[in-house]
Amino acid sequence: MAGFIDPHIHFPADEVKTASYGRNLLEWLTTSTFVRAALCDATHSARFAKLFFDELLHDREPRTAAAYCSSAQGLADAYFAEAARRKPLMVGGK
Repeated sequence: MAGFIDPHIHFPADEVKTASYGRNLLEWLTTSTFVRAALCDATHSARFAKLFFDELLHDREPRTAAAYCSSAQGLADAYFAEAARRKPLMVGGK
């Protein structure tokens, strides 16, 4: 069977607790997601990208995904570096 496509995943959101509080989406993003993404250094970003792809490709599916990375340059760089190493067909952006 052909590989599956996940058309919408959030790369840095995997590390944020889903039940963290926010009165609305923008407040939750500002207090939970954007802050954590901005604090990621290169070592943490690379480690997180490895764990993200371990989970994504655990059962070899999906083989293609479109992931929304982050405005934090280090996270986006780590995402694409790990994708290049693993060779799935990945699309990513801010």
